[in-house]
Amino acid sequence: MTENTKKRWPRHKVKIPVSIKCPDSSGSDPSWYIGVTEDISVDGISIISRSLPALKPGTMVSILCFPESGNHLFQISEPEPVSMTGRVVWQDMERHTTGIEIVS
Repeated sequence: MTENTKKRWPRHKVKIPVSIKCPDSSGSDPSWYIGVTEDISVDGISIISRSLPALKPGTMVSILCFPESGNHLFQISEPEPVSMTGRVVWQDMERHTTGIEIVS
């Protein structure tokens, strides 16, 4: 089964600036890292970030999305940041990409 056939919801290619809060590789206090979405769906998000440390599957993260008012996907003149909590599902350090399941 390919990665695309395992997905329950369609993915939408959209670039949205994000901040991700997670523990660093030493397991110390959580820090914020910046990135951008690669794609997003009802229950998941793929994020590109060169600063994000290696994370184990199952690691819980906090995400802030910052939709831009000029983005054609949003019909809101001044969109507010969107906060969510997710669980790391996979990470590709060569591509600097992390797949996260949205849990709340």
